[in-house]
Amino acid sequence: LISIEKAKFAINLKDNPVPFHPINLGANINTSNSEYSPTLTADEQTLYFTVARPRDQYTLCDNCKEEEDFYISKQIDGEWSIALPLGHPINTRGNEGAASISPDGMYFYFTACNRDDGFGSCDLYVSKKEMGKWSKPTNMGGAVNSKNWDSHPSIAPDGKTLYFTSARNGNMDIYVSQLNENGNWSEPQNIGEPINTNKTEMSPFIHPDGKTLYFASDGHFGMGGLDLFFSRKQEDGSWSEPQNLGYPINTHHDEGFFIVNALGNMAYFSSNKFGGYGKLDLFCFELPEEVRPTPVTYLKGIVLEAETNKKLSANFELFDLETGKL
Repeated sequence: LISIEKAKFAINLKDNPVPFHPINLGANINTSNSEYSPTLTADEQTLYFTVARPRDQYTLCDNCKEEEDFYISKQIDGEWSIALPLGHPINTRGNEGAASISPDGMYFYFTACNRDDGFGSCDLYVSKKEMGKWSKPTNMGGAVNSKNWDSHPSIAPDGKTLYFTSARNGNMDIYVSQLNENGNWSEPQNIGEPINTNKTEMSPFIHPDGKTLYFASDGHFGMGGLDLFFSRKQEDGSWSEPQNLGYPINTHHDEGFFIVNALGNMAYFSSNKFGGYGKLDLFCFELPEEVRPTPVTYLKGIVLEAETNKKLSANFELFDLETGKL
């Protein structure tokens, strides 16, 4: 019966397609290699992504034909600049991939596998931008990481809530960890129903609005394979029933590694279904109105010392005047 219901659901999606016009991000970003897993700063000026490039004489992995590294491109006069390797200390001779940049561009959360300081096969790491340079990445610790596979981090705009994928209980599920007042990450909690199922949920993306979660799943009704869904956090902290993003965004192929800009109108993803420059390419498209998050803006500026005119390190807090909430 469930199979019949799933088939009817897929047919209904196909009979009611949503607007979808993917645009290749172009030759400055995409190459004959695979480009995937994008992450974007809130001002949309800096794009980081993973590239699986051919191995070279420095690649540590003995049986890998490719090495995964991060690349970076900046938006200049409406065009993406030629992507360059992110470099040391985040890129190493091993594999790095699946990152999440904090909306302010100051913290870089990512996945690295089989490192000496790792707890399992793949672990989550974080690096902070200091004086314009990335700090040496640190393992996020034994509370967050397990002896199993941990990957696909997504940091919420408060900088204190981390969503990620983990296989720690034998099932690929989405987990969430909180940064406490002592600066330590809490024991991750399975995000539970209605998001997680007894099948696979992965590649979560929490939008900068802090309450719209996009993810991939083959456990909810869809087109087949991994489909993209979204759920909204309710006032009581619970999550709404996940909604399928629709056809032809979702197909019978696997979809994943999906992000949405702060304004909520453009989505970025990787695919090999629409031609391009090689294997997986990065694309963007205008997100249909009904699956958009709450639009978010940002404050960007430089704080200067009045007498010396030197740049200062500064934080700001924004309060809702009606509720008094931070």
